[in-house]
Amino acid sequence: MNQRHPPALAIEEILRAIEDIHHAGRRLQTELSPEALSQWAASLHRLENLLAKHRPLLERLPGEEILQGLAQRLEGQPSPPSSGASSPPQILIVEDEADTAEMFAEMLGLQGYQVEKIYRAEAAMEYLKQHHPDAIVLDIMMPLVSGLEVLRFVRQTPRLRDIPVVIVSAKAIPSEIQEVLNAGANAYLTKPITFAEFVDTLNALVKGQTP
Repeated sequence: MNQRHPPALAIEEILRAIEDIHHAGRRLQTELSPEALSQWAASLHRLENLLAKHRPLLERLPGEEILQGLAQRLEGQPSPPSSGASSPPQILIVEDEADTAEMFAEMLGLQGYQVEKIYRAEAAMEYLKQHHPDAIVLDIMMPLVSGLEVLRFVRQTPRLRDIPVVIVSAKAIPSEIQEVLNAGANAYLTKPITFAEFVDTLNALVKGQTP
């Protein structure tokens, strides 16, 4: 009977986990939902656990072959943003729906960003008096003070006016979208949005590119 050697079993287990990441990533590209995000995060966590579990064994194998194989299987997975800074880019999320804010935060965290969540427009403006995030994700429809006021505050404050602002809103009336863009938004994403659309927009703006 031909028995499988432990190294082969370990590598096969790791490669299966990578395939799970691919499947979960493809789902996220078409379905931006907490369930799809949780599936992707769980698959990443499983791979991390497997790599830690099999590390002593893998360290005794030819490293170049393993790394090449893993790189090929991971090709196409999102990579952390690079802004040239020594620390991860910081993103401020201003969203009154806690579940939505948490979903955005988890997605950006998986991309390597540091995230601050604020649920009220007035609280966001107070926060911005003391902080300078690398980008802002902003909802428009918020209680008491609208997200549009936050956008205007950012653009009218010299210290803040260079910060990229991405609007993520369910409002889809062209005239209202144009009003927000005229007020200084760098991008306007209409809910529901895809994971790829959201992340690609943030990555481009943090790098100083046009999304």
